[in-house]
Amino acid sequence: MIKNVFDKRKELEEIKSLENEQKIVTFYLGAKAITNLYFGTYKNKMFAYVEFSKDSLVVFDIPKIKGMEINVVDMDLINPEKKYICIENELDNKEIFVAFTSSLADALTDVHSYYDVYTKLKETLKEYKDYFSNPNFCLSKLEEQGLCAELTELLKMINTKGEIAVKYRLGPSKNKRDFVLENKALEVKSTTSQINSSITITNENQLDDNYPFDLKQLFLSIYVMEDSDCGIDVNTCANEILDKLNDVVLKENFRVSLLKLKVDLNIYKAKYHFTIQKNNYYEVNKEFPKVTKSSIDPRLFSISYKIKIDELDQFVKKEEFVYEQL
Repeated sequence: MIKNVFDKRKELEEIKSLENEQKIVTFYLGAKAITNLYFGTYKNKMFAYVEFSKDSLVVFDIPKIKGMEINVVDMDLINPEKKYICIENELDNKEIFVAFTSSLADALTDVHSYYDVYTKLKETLKEYKDYFSNPNFCLSKLEEQGLCAELTELLKMINTKGEIAVKYRLGPSKNKRDFVLENKALEVKSTTSQINSSITITNENQLDDNYPFDLKQLFLSIYVMEDSDCGIDVNTCANEILDKLNDVVLKENFRVSLLKLKVDLNIYKAKYHFTIQKNNYYEVNKEFPKVTKSSIDPRLFSISYKIKIDELDQFVKKEEFVYEQL
């Protein structure tokens, strides 16, 4: 299993060193990424280092964010031929910093130029700055609906495969599946209409059963949901999962994944409630209707489209079959 940011942070904490010695680990961003991302600790403080060429930081205009000290530094310990933007955590809440660095890692995956690296860093910082400035932040109705569906699926997976299933959930990341188990994956979608209902696919990789190249099987779980006054909500779904987790590290991992969505269970209050009317599973194979990168002009990207779920009956699989395969 590829280590996520949370895993790398734990690995960093477990490295033995002298009391005042800085510890650093590398986080893998993908074979195509031009930059490298490093995590460090020093005197109980947490750091993230984003790598740049020596001449690529002539202009440095990064938004200030409460609880983070941000500077351009040399890091001979990593590479004396490079420059680094160092982000130091000054908050007591380490979970938020891990969530931030995880969001940053997602944004930097396979970025091809230092200009784009700098832009993605600024965007991620602004995203968290906006979050901190709005303590009453709430997800949209569609976002809460989608998260409820995903958490309901996670609860099923925990009941079937044990609490380790928390690590199978990749959470909100472009071009990543909702759940990955070695070389098999499960994507979760939801809709609120039962007549002529459809789901939205947000990019050309989402239902590509050949993406990534080593993927062997892809399934799709679709929840048909309706508004309700007393149904499930983000808080009840998340707390039910936490009640199932005995491992403290897995609990922290799960809370960090929610913080990436700006859902802090200590203060978040869901606005919407839903009931689940139906849940079907589908096998996404070569015949499944979809748009993939190989089927479109290479000059096109970030394709979004809709699929009518009433016309997918031939691809339906029993839940038991899907979980046996996963």
